This record gives sequence, C-alpha cells and structure tokens, in this order.
Amino acid sequence: MIDNQTIARPYAKAIFEIAVDKSELKEWADMLEAAAMIVSDKVVQEKLESPMFTFDQTADLVYSIGKKFFNEQMHHALRVMAENKRLFLLPEILAAYSALCAEKEHVMQVEVVSAMPMAKAQEKKLKEALAKRYDKEIEMTIEVDSSIIGGAVIKMGDRVLDGSVRGQLDRLKEKL
Repeated sequence: MIDNQTIARPYAKAIFEIAVDKSELKEWADMLEAAAMIVSDKVVQEKLESPMFTFDQTADLVYSIGKKFFNEQMHHALRVMAENKRLFLLPEILAAYSALCAEKEHVMQVEVVSAMPMAKAQEKKLKEALAKRYDKEIEMTIEVDSSIIGGAVIKMGDRVLDGSVRGQLDRLKEKL
C-alpha cells in the first residue's frame, strides 16, 4: 500500500517548482501551512469527507476560509487536490514542500528520538557529525520516547537510522 508521504510528494514537487520559478518559496510555504491548518480542523474535515459536497465546493471551502492568505494559483492547486481527493494530504504536502525548500537551501531537517534526554554536548556532537557526513547545515529536533528502551532513532527525510534497543530486538525477533 502506498503511504500518504509518497502520494503527497508529487504535489509538493509541483508546487515547489512553481514557487522556485516565481521566487516565492516563503509565500508558498505560508499558504501551504495555512491550508494544512484549515484541513486539520474537525469541522472542515467533516465537510471534506461529506458526499454532499462536490470537488469544487470542497476546494472553495478551504479557499474561502484562508482567502486572505492565498493567491489564485493556490486556489487552482486546491482545486486540483480536491479533484483528486487529496485535500486531506495538505499536512504531508507541506512537510514534503518544506523538505524540498530545506534541500535547496542546503539544510537538512533531522528528527532524533532518544530513550532518555540527551546532554547538550551529545546533541552538539551528533549535529556536527551529521553536518560533516552530509555536508549540510543540520536543523535538529529531539524528542524523548522511553519505549525505544535505549539508543536513538534518527530520521532524515526518507532515511531512518534505527540504533534503538527496541529496533534491535525487533530485528532479532524477525530473524528468529
């Protein structure tokens, strides 16, 4: 089964190309962020899922709520997404678009999940090692999840480095 990130990627890429052509990376990021927030609202989600609304009506609903943030090209993009029943993917489209922008700006978004809080020295050392390895500026977010037992999971775009004890146990379980 294809996951939402895979489906969202072509939309993000198309929007990214438009934004680059018009030198509007920040503007499109803001519009996508507003649209993602709109479709995440429970009331809007109910309307988007309702068979009573046509594709154009769902796109117009999102557009009318965020009209002060959107331009006509965004309205067109919303219509295309609505026609393909993809408005619910706006948060994933935003994430993919942000990753493309970061790549263009030579920045890599890294999410670290560790079993215990990391010391500032560990954070700095990891950030420096990743920056050296990938030759990019690293923007790192760190969260703690004790369910991984020990170690850490590092997510960089589509790559995942699983150095957690939970991951090792799961791989051992599969082998047995």
